[in-house]
Amino acid sequence: MDTIAVFEDYFSIKGVGVSFCDKDIDTNSFQLLRDVKFCQAVKLARDQKMLLDKDSITCKGARYALGFEPALQKELVNALKFKRGVSQEIAGHLVDNIPRITNASHTYICLHGDNPDIFIFYMSPKKFMGLLKVYQRTGNSLEVKLSSVTAMCGDIAAQTFLTRKMCISFGCDDSREFGDVADGELIVGVPREIIEQVMGMIGQAQQRG
Repeated sequence: MDTIAVFEDYFSIKGVGVSFCDKDIDTNSFQLLRDVKFCQAVKLARDQKMLLDKDSITCKGARYALGFEPALQKELVNALKFKRGVSQEIAGHLVDNIPRITNASHTYICLHGDNPDIFIFYMSPKKFMGLLKVYQRTGNSLEVKLSSVTAMCGDIAAQTFLTRKMCISFGCDDSREFGDVADGELIVGVPREIIEQVMGMIGQAQQRG
């Protein structure tokens, strides 16, 4: 059993691996999705390999955060003004604070591919606290940046990939509706190397008895 499977078994959770892939990957083993939101794709990929490209994702916030369409800032500000009924200044502040991948080199986002960059989990607060205790024992700290927009694509996928730190989100309207995040769940992003550190710490504790 590999480290990721051991991690999932230990915390009784199941995650979705996310890889940012270039055009040279073999796409034959993946199902290419169309007309989905990123959070919806994560839900669909729980047990199978899925592939996303720029044209797959209907949500402009996700295309912006994930580096597929960097020139959407003005459109997003106007959309937030209309949807939230907020001022230009507040809408601009919300968009400015979306974690986003700039100068992206990836062509695809692979879900459940080989050697994922990060993993996305849905966790209860109680389970997350168990993970946080071990995470802090590795010397890492949890710096929480929360938003009510682009939760799974920005606050989780992009931010976890960029910072190489564990990130959490309470979700946004779309991620809870289309990503099927339950009322009692958090969204948690964890880089592969952090999972390896956490399981190493757990292994040392088990050896000490």
